[in-house]
Amino acid sequence: AFTSVFCVALLCLGLTLPRTVPGSQDVAAPPQETPAAERPLRVYLVGDSVAWTIAGGEFAIPQPSAAASSFDPQDVTLWNRSRFGLSLLRWPKRTDTSETDDCPTCEPIIEWSADLERFGPDLVLYSTMLYDTYDLRLDGEWIAFGSERFDELYLDALDDLRTRIGSMGHRLVLMAQPTPGDYPPEWRRQYARDSRTFPHINELLRRFVIANPEVALIDLESILCPERQCILADGSGQKLRSDGLHFTEAGAAFVAPLLTEQFRALTARATTTSPPGSGTIR
Repeated sequence: AFTSVFCVALLCLGLTLPRTVPGSQDVAAPPQETPAAERPLRVYLVGDSVAWTIAGGEFAIPQPSAAASSFDPQDVTLWNRSRFGLSLLRWPKRTDTSETDDCPTCEPIIEWSADLERFGPDLVLYSTMLYDTYDLRLDGEWIAFGSERFDELYLDALDDLRTRIGSMGHRLVLMAQPTPGDYPPEWRRQYARDSRTFPHINELLRRFVIANPEVALIDLESILCPERQCILADGSGQKLRSDGLHFTEAGAAFVAPLLTEQFRALTARATTTSPPGSGTIR
């Protein structure tokens, strides 16, 4: 049953073996900083396969052991610790066609405290989406995605994450992923589903940040999908997402400067205590 769910998550699109990327960093070790007049911002990223590709990692099965950052090393030192299939809600899940005991591909769970002590990031960036859009089984009961109980569980899990990161002295930043766009024609049903579920998760993220102003939100949904119409290509016509979900090398290069601006704004106002305002950073 898990195989079919995982296949849906990866869109079953001609996956390739990983290749070595020049300048890549082993994901198990902190990246080496590039000397600069001012120290680059340090960003520690945990997310799913989409987050992995947003940050410049190649989407291939099995997951590559190294990733080349899409960020200018003079501006951002990023440690990409994303895991394929990672989810915030780690309970058995189901779609309308299959069930799974959840996420065997993302074990072992990352040891946050050791990583953060080694790396000393300015921001801890967290982003998972697809595997958090399924029904959940808790204490033998199925809880429907989008129900009141589901929303409570999701917001509680975010609060646990906030408490854990805050207790280590770091600032949590959540990243809302854009609604999938430009799926292959045979995935119309999947697109219809994700077009409903992704915005719901993103709305929960916005609600959580409004209630917890010490947590920030980088809203890629608002940046890349204005008026619910997602940007599909860069200025030269190269596709931003290879399968409508995961980002291409060109897509990561397109997003990186936008994220860098967000990181700078967040660290510049890290000492303020005012409630979040409007805009893409919250």
